[in-house]
Amino acid sequence: MKRNILIIGAGGVAHVAAHKLARDSDDFAAIHIATRTVHKADAIVASIRAKGGPRPGTVLHTHRVDAHDIAATGALIRATGA
Repeated sequence: MKRNILIIGAGGVAHVAAHKLARDSDDFAAIHIATRTVHKADAIVASIRAKGGPRPGTVLHTHRVDAHDIAATGALIRATGA
């Protein structure tokens, strides 16, 4: 069974991690990127797609979340199945 992954944040490390996961992994059904500023997550997804990703069978999603809001972060983890 393929699992879902959730990346919280859309900075440089998240950008590199998302690209590597989208390119190199057949193990994930979905990659979710969540940040307070959702357009930054959208930019990462656009960059992955511009480079031919993600791998077939992997879906990309973006979400807005404030990681300091523990209840919202927990709800997003449950909602994404990450």
